Amino acid sequence: MKRSKNLSFNPLKALNIKSIIYSSIILLITSLFFLIVFSFNNLYGNSKIIILSCLIFSLFLLCLVLLAFNTLMSSMKSLINSSIELSKGNLNISDIIIMENNDFKILAKAFNQLKTNLLFFIDNTKRNITTLSQVIETSSTSMDMTCRGNDQLAGSIQDIASNAQQQLILVNDTVSKINSIHNIINNISKNINDVEKMTLSSNSISIEGKESLNTYYESVLMISDSMSNTGEFISMLKKSISEITNVTNFIIGISDNLKLLSLNASIEAARSGEAGKGFSVVADEITKLSESAKDEIGKINSIILNVLENSTKVEKSITKSIDDFEKGRETFSKVQDVFNNIYDKNSEILKQVNEVVSEVTNINSISNETYLMSQKVYKFSSSVSESTESAVAVIEEEVAELHEINETISSLNAFIEKIENSTTIFDIGVKPINNSNLKNLNLAFILPGIKGSFFWNTILNGVQYAKRELIAKKTNVEIIIVPFNNAEEFENDYIKAIEQCIVNKYDGICLHGGNAKNIPSVDKAVSKGIPVMTFNADFTAPSKRLACVRPNAYEAGAIAGEIMKNKVNGTGRIVIVGNKSEFMM
Repeated sequence: MKRSKNLSFNPLKALNIKSIIYSSIILLITSLFFLIVFSFNNLYGNSKIIILSCLIFSLFLLCLVLLAFNTLMSSMKSLINSSIELSKGNLNISDIIIMENNDFKILAKAFNQLKTNLLFFIDNTKRNITTLSQVIETSSTSMDMTCRGNDQLAGSIQDIASNAQQQLILVNDTVSKINSIHNIINNISKNINDVEKMTLSSNSISIEGKESLNTYYESVLMISDSMSNTGEFISMLKKSISEITNVTNFIIGISDNLKLLSLNASIEAARSGEAGKGFSVVADEITKLSESAKDEIGKINSIILNVLENSTKVEKSITKSIDDFEKGRETFSKVQDVFNNIYDKNSEILKQVNEVVSEVTNINSISNETYLMSQKVYKFSSSVSESTESAVAVIEEEVAELHEINETISSLNAFIEKIENSTTIFDIGVKPINNSNLKNLNLAFILPGIKGSFFWNTILNGVQYAKRELIAKKTNVEIIIVPFNNAEEFENDYIKAIEQCIVNKYDGICLHGGNAKNIPSVDKAVSKGIPVMTFNADFTAPSKRLACVRPNAYEAGAIAGEIMKNKVNGTGRIVIVGNKSEFMM
């Protein structure tokens, strides 16, 4: 873009207008005089009188015009001088004194208003520059943080997308494994049901075995009782056999006696002769019978002895059997206890199997739900993976747009700097000087924080603008705002703020004057080598402050009255409210 040529106005040339106009009027009078003289020589009578009267009247009018022009040019001198200063950018000039001349009065008012408007424009421009600079700085910082955050977010979402893909693969594998686990759990459930059936069958068998053992035990008790009865019977039999033996022995004794009797009878028959032959035969038969009975009794005794021996053996065997049965009863008791334990353990196992069946049923149900949930997770993971890919694309576009916005903000900041540089050509009365010190200066500016106060907000804007200008002068301004909630608390906090500035060793302190309670802290700062300045109002008592910058209340009042007069068009009732307190807000 081509730069436009600078248009300059040299006010010195305007001063030559007066000389040019004077010369033109003299030339006009001279020409008119020669014209009248020439015409007067050629005229007669009344014509000469008329021409002479016109000449005198013309000269009178020219004198009046010359006088008015001289007065006008005298009034224009202040306007021209002010224009010269204004063209140099110096706004720190007094208003033009308004004369009674209506035309010049309008021009002077217009010029004064132009200067005032220009001052307001420069002031508002500086405030706007400060506000825009803060907004741009905040926006730039936010945009930088947002860009970095979005870059990190894009990277994070890219990682999330990558992780989502890996997670999708893992979820798929997990679903397959859950399906396998689900099938295994189904098989376990079936096996547990079979175990439950087997346990129920085993429990039934153990019950039947227990009942059979009880029946067998009763049979064993009956056999044991029978064996005991048999033993008693054998004992009685032995006793009877002993008695039979006694009888046979008695019979043998009788047989021996009969044999002796038959022998005696044979002897007596032999003595009797023929008469005794019959007795001899009887005696022989008795002897034979006795011997035969003895032999049979011997056989019977042999049999009885054999029976007795066998009975003894049987008795011993029965006794042993009874002992064995007693031992068997003990063993059977133990076996019965074992069966009872088996039955109890089997009952516990059955109970636990039932619990396991219940748990396996729950696990199977949970497995089904888990399998269904895994299917949903897989679908959701697929959706998340697709969404993250879309989100990455959107964030990348947003990051590109944010970078463009950041570049635009940088361009806007450069434009603001150009505007700020343009305002530096105007002199409004106060300009910072170069910092000739080698070190950077650190100044503290203490302000009351009154919400909604146009006055203090205007002061704050001015301080913020000055802070921007002083950065280039190796000077940092720390703005300390003391909140105003109530007067007593505010006064204490204000003093604390001054004391803290002393502790922080600032190179200078600027604060609002007026409140005499701040004087001890101000004098303390000065005694420690920290200069203090007050603004807007000075202390009502002597202090060691370096200087005070404050407006002229009378001039401000006159200007305010003039503005009010113009606002009400010179008529109306006006109320002026003042403040005589030490600490004026």
